[in-house]
Amino acid sequence: MDANTTSWQWKALETTAMVTSIISITPLFFLIYHIIVYEIPATQTSHLTSTHFHKLVTPYNTILTLIILSTSAIFATEAAIISTLPLNQSTQQKFNIANTLQNFAMAALEYGYMQYSWKRGDVVVKQSLLPFAARFMNSIAKASWFIFFLPAVYSIVPVFIITPNIIGTVAYVLLAMPSFVLLLFDTVLLFAFVRYLRETCLLVSLAEFEEIRLKIISRHGICTVVAIFLADVCFVVGVVAPLDLFQQTLVVYASYYVFPAVVVILLCQKVALHVNKQNEMKTRKIRLLSVTGKTKSISQKRSLLATSTKYEIKL
Repeated sequence: MDANTTSWQWKALETTAMVTSIISITPLFFLIYHIIVYEIPATQTSHLTSTHFHKLVTPYNTILTLIILSTSAIFATEAAIISTLPLNQSTQQKFNIANTLQNFAMAALEYGYMQYSWKRGDVVVKQSLLPFAARFMNSIAKASWFIFFLPAVYSIVPVFIITPNIIGTVAYVLLAMPSFVLLLFDTVLLFAFVRYLRETCLLVSLAEFEEIRLKIISRHGICTVVAIFLADVCFVVGVVAPLDLFQQTLVVYASYYVFPAVVVILLCQKVALHVNKQNEMKTRKIRLLSVTGKTKSISQKRSLLATSTKYEIKL
């Protein structure tokens, strides 16, 4: 392959990464649209201003926003990294800075993914596995900010000094630690989701909409875990396989495309949960009207009203 062709390939890869970075922002507009059009009107309260703010900054919406912005940042920094390749003395510093920024973006993405997955899936884990498994998962989730951001902070070192071998070795160990923890976390989640679906597929639950909610969480959770597994495999192949620099960069870069797919899956999960919540509210209202049409018992009406409003799914 001649030098001109190689240069063209690098430029095409850089342009693709930058375009993907811009496209990766679009789910944020969908999220805002969904909040404004569906979530805010559903509150039915007179305190509109406080309600709007409350709906915009729920833990789920905040974490989803973090994941979307981090995904976009990963592709933007990847474009900056690719622009420095093949490395030489004049591009080394730019590469170190871009690589450090990408490590922080990756840490934010992994942290957001773990927090979101645990907030959605903790109920399934508690129902499907032994109590100690839930406590173990909760401990990992609480310590995740340290697990994911420590390697990113450590990656600042090469920006300011020439990295000795010992520092480089420590960096590789620290970078491998989050991947191992996330792999363990996802494995437990996958086992819990699959076990829950298998145990409930033949059961008829009295809390029908709660069961549907957990099934939605489990099915989408399985999809996200499998997607992350594929990204890990692709990344490892890119790093370990005997490839030239361009091929290695291409394979590692391809693994990042799993992240926009994860964002789409999480948004689909959010919409499915919203639809399930609306169906539950409609069903409860129909049952309420049916009973109140047959009886004038005030105590029964109050009981049904309390039942119809006590359960709220956080979106």
